[in-house]
Amino acid sequence: MPSMNKKPRTWRTRHDPLADVWDSNVLPLLKSDQEGELQATTIMEELKNEPDASVQDNQLRTLQRRIRDWRATEGPGKEVYFEQLHPPGT
Repeated sequence: MPSMNKKPRTWRTRHDPLADVWDSNVLPLLKSDQEGELQATTIMEELKNEPDASVQDNQLRTLQRRIRDWRATEGPGKEVYFEQLHPPGT
């Protein structure tokens, strides 16, 4: 079928709106948050308070996705535990 011949797209269709502030402003905040409690809305408020603020409110969802992806690959580790079941009589 023709739909099976499609390859996944590897290029961006739009300019990244956070490219200017990601390395200089967002990453230091995320790296200093060891507990992973810092939310994207808080970071967005910090970015809007910058003197040369280039971010807008409609870019919040993009920031949330970027933070989610960064935490999954490079963020602080999560506590993992394995529940132990002790059934009676064994």
